[in-house]
Amino acid sequence: KPSVKAQLESKGLSVTRYAGADRYLTNVDVLSKLNLDTSSVYVATGNDFPDALAGAVLAAKRNNPILLVPSTDLNSQTTNYLSARRTGGSSFTLLGGWGVISYKLENIIRTGSIKPRISLQYLQAYGSSAYTTYLSQINMAPGKATDYVDFVAPNWYAINNIPSGKTVADGTFTGPWDTASNNYTQIVNAAHGRGLKVLPVIGSSWDSEGKAAVDSIMKEPTARTSLVNNLVRMLAATGADGVVIDLEYMSDETGPYLTEFMKELYAALHPKNKIVIQAVMSRTSSTDWYPEFNYKELSQHVDYLNIMTYDYSMSVPGPIAPISWAKKVLEYTKSQGVDMSKVLMGVPYYGRDWAQKDATSYTKKSVGLMSATNAATEYKATIQRETSPEDSVGIPNYSYTDADKIVHKVYFDDPLSWERKLMLMQEYNLGGIGAWSMMWVTDEIGKELFPVLNRNLR
Repeated sequence: KPSVKAQLESKGLSVTRYAGADRYLTNVDVLSKLNLDTSSVYVATGNDFPDALAGAVLAAKRNNPILLVPSTDLNSQTTNYLSARRTGGSSFTLLGGWGVISYKLENIIRTGSIKPRISLQYLQAYGSSAYTTYLSQINMAPGKATDYVDFVAPNWYAINNIPSGKTVADGTFTGPWDTASNNYTQIVNAAHGRGLKVLPVIGSSWDSEGKAAVDSIMKEPTARTSLVNNLVRMLAATGADGVVIDLEYMSDETGPYLTEFMKELYAALHPKNKIVIQAVMSRTSSTDWYPEFNYKELSQHVDYLNIMTYDYSMSVPGPIAPISWAKKVLEYTKSQGVDMSKVLMGVPYYGRDWAQKDATSYTKKSVGLMSATNAATEYKATIQRETSPEDSVGIPNYSYTDADKIVHKVYFDDPLSWERKLMLMQEYNLGGIGAWSMMWVTDEIGKELFPVLNRNLR
């Protein structure tokens, strides 16, 4: 009050008033004028006091600001303050769940956009070392992980096959550990500690039994409901932030039922602020392969549609994801009326080493950038770049003959070819990328990869 100010000044004290039209403008005025360490910024709702009260203790201890935000739109002063902090490299810690700070508001706080470009990084691990491998992949991003990654998607769950004596799978799925294992929650907590959201992958086996299981669940309403309910329970138990549905092997006629399942799943998870992403195989026309994936219909019932724009060359040597083919896939997607800001473009972190068996046939194995370049060095092979009218950068490749006199042809990707692929996000107004997978990225390769992600996504 003015009377209080007058009393203080009458005692010889200097009084400076920090004020705004409401609590949010007052908060920004205070933060802008105090000498605080803005390397970290804490954010809490201004609609209620407990989160801000608890967070203020930690913020004060570290001399960091604590910013108050409303439940809906930010005022221009708050937006400007956040922009300045992002430019200065601040990291943001949000206090409270999506019930108080929505996913939309979090995007604005962290990126300045309601619909930022998303970096979905698949995690891949197997066997007894899976737990430590997942943690290693989560921690591979240097410094502030959210400079490069938004979502991590571990390959956790596979739908169980049809039980003996039954005709329909029961909608259950199996992970790398027992359902009650703390490994799930500990990995989720480790990712959350770096500001990343965890979206477990739900897949199925690539064989006749896996195909029959998916077909039966999708076609049977009761089984679909069971799968939806089991996914809801899994997310509640693990604390994960959503799911990636990666059901790739099914009958063509199952397509409409798959769409119905995604509709039901989205209706169950969206109100809970859980993210739904569907991974789909690549298509270039309505009459080609994989007709079960109706891009337009499926895109209505997901947050993002991750189109796997890779695995182009499957039977003979060639690039995994040539730009010309990726553009055909994206052009088809656009022609179907899909909202392209919901599309995540698949980006491969692996290549293939093709060994020639005879004049027309080959065997192949997947290789990462490090192993591909090491083999080129070992066999003294010259790395060339295969360019095209759409791609002046080109895909790195080379040939070599091994100790058994077998001729090999290797195609792979490197930072230059990754960057060229990421340029398609701007050309097609994409929502981001879905990269398969961190299993192929070493610490050394990460030093080259993560700056590429930062430049193109942030």
